[in-house]
Amino acid sequence: MDIEWQTYGNLTNKPGPGEKHIFWEHEDGTKLIRISYQAESGAVLGFNTMGIRYRSEVCIKWIEDGAHIEQVLQQLSLANFDPEFYRLYEQQLVNRYNELEGTALVLKKSRSLKKVFAFLGG
Repeated sequence: MDIEWQTYGNLTNKPGPGEKHIFWEHEDGTKLIRISYQAESGAVLGFNTMGIRYRSEVCIKWIEDGAHIEQVLQQLSLANFDPEFYRLYEQQLVNRYNELEGTALVLKKSRSLKKVFAFLGG
């Protein structure tokens, strides 16, 4: 079995005190996205993906900046660098968050390098 696994920041398999996780897993068990964040402030603490590639620079910037989970979810496409024509799964995670939190977040669908570089300040 050859599945890529990435973890950025602080993330455990179960939320710690004052922490929440948003989690989505594909029905075939080969892909998942988990994001941990502070329950009170919403600041993102860590990312975990399996079978989906995320740019470390983008994830680390969100963590270091203390970006709010809702901002991150709306911009999540910036992190994905799976090859062109691969199916994207960020919308499923946003949908899951909306279900759990009663929100109506909308994913900005942009994977362009130009927008990634602008986000990173380059």
